[in-house]
Amino acid sequence: LMEMAETLGEGLPRWELMGCYTGCMVGDPAIVVIVDAYMKGIRNYDVEKAYALCRETALGPATRRNGWEAYNALGYVPGSISMTLENCYADWCMATFAAALGKTEDAKCFSARADNYRHLYDPSVGLMRPKDADGQWLPWVGKLEMGRGSGCIESNSLQQSFFVPHDTQGLVALMGADHYLNTLLEIFENTPPDSNWTEYYNHPNEPVHNLPFIFNQIGKPWLTQKWSRWAAKSFYGTGIFGLAGNEDVGQMSAWYVLAAIGLHPVCPGDGIYQISSPTLKQTTL
Repeated sequence: LMEMAETLGEGLPRWELMGCYTGCMVGDPAIVVIVDAYMKGIRNYDVEKAYALCRETALGPATRRNGWEAYNALGYVPGSISMTLENCYADWCMATFAAALGKTEDAKCFSARADNYRHLYDPSVGLMRPKDADGQWLPWVGKLEMGRGSGCIESNSLQQSFFVPHDTQGLVALMGADHYLNTLLEIFENTPPDSNWTEYYNHPNEPVHNLPFIFNQIGKPWLTQKWSRWAAKSFYGTGIFGLAGNEDVGQMSAWYVLAAIGLHPVCPGDGIYQISSPTLKQTTL
């Protein structure tokens, strides 16, 4: 990742496809990978150079981070829930990295930016909602809309609103505990059986992959056990159609392997694995 960043000259990469850099997708996933590795003790590289590349990527330039200039100025990306929330999580990772390296001022800066998700929560709809550059809510297209005007990329507001992996308790407080739980349950309970693509729990695409495991974080571990086992049973099988969706660099299979073992990292970078109910009697790592 570091070599690719130096070759590109524009910060860390987001998405490579068949040996070519595409520049698509949102957020700063390479920051997440590097910070998670560092926090796990994987440090056999130039850590200061890695930090410098992560910092450069998180703060710009505009060509590398979607909506960079607006996000820095406003604390959100106009018209985009997905970009804003992805950026917030990468900022939390940067705060974690900076604190671990004793970079106090950077840690304070990025920690404050990690709370930017609060700008897009609209109590009137009970979910995240996109704003324009003037801070006004954009027309509400509904929580299930995945297309234009939703502010979401490959997801909808119902699914995307829960992507605050670094501050689940803060989001619970913002939404209210009952509303948070009921909305999360709505996603699972309204998913059609054997669904290949749905506006609710859409396992064939990754934005929902954390959702079964966050019940643990709100004191409902039996629901994590129930819904993680349900997803493992419902969306996987053997043969060429064994995966419900695009493998996407291994994520679809990695989800199953971890779920089958009974583990899942909701927030890479914090070193915590959620414990769920394994589907296998014994595993060897």
